[in-house]
Amino acid sequence: MKNGTETITSSHPESSNSEAVYWEQRALAAEQRANKAAAVVKDGLTPHLARLMKDQLVWTLLAQRNQMVSAQESGVSMVEELEQRLESIQTEFESRVESYERRIVELEQELAEKAQINRELISARIEMTRKALHDVAVRRPDSPFAIRYLAQHPSSGAKPSPGGQGKLSFKDLLERRTSGDKQPQEPG
Repeated sequence: MKNGTETITSSHPESSNSEAVYWEQRALAAEQRANKAAAVVKDGLTPHLARLMKDQLVWTLLAQRNQMVSAQESGVSMVEELEQRLESIQTEFESRVESYERRIVELEQELAEKAQINRELISARIEMTRKALHDVAVRRPDSPFAIRYLAQHPSSGAKPSPGGQGKLSFKDLLERRTSGDKQPQEPG
């Protein structure tokens, strides 16, 4: 069989060569057409792809811009709200400070009044104590306290008497108390 195939190929050497050339030419032509189609597609598709990519980029940039504008508007509204809150807090703080200052002035006035009242009360207590000491000295003029007191306060009007003979009666003491600093009358 080997011989048979050889004969076919050897008997038609021109026809097999021409067929191979035909197919080779046809393959080359198809390849050229494919290259041309690829070039045409490439030339036609490249601008479309470029435009598509550009459009995609523009849409992405627009979306980002819209997000940034939205974020900026949100930030602006938050800042305005914070400013309003700060103003209200500042107004409230100022009113509190004013009320505290008024209260401080009131308390200072009350303190001054209380200090004056306290001074008057202390003065009254001192005067009452002096009168009580004087009354004790007048009631018991012969006591060591009375002698010392009357020696220090000779203007009191009572005079110590030796041996207690110059004692005042209860009636004289009452008169002395009711009449103020008048001299008591010594019992006769």
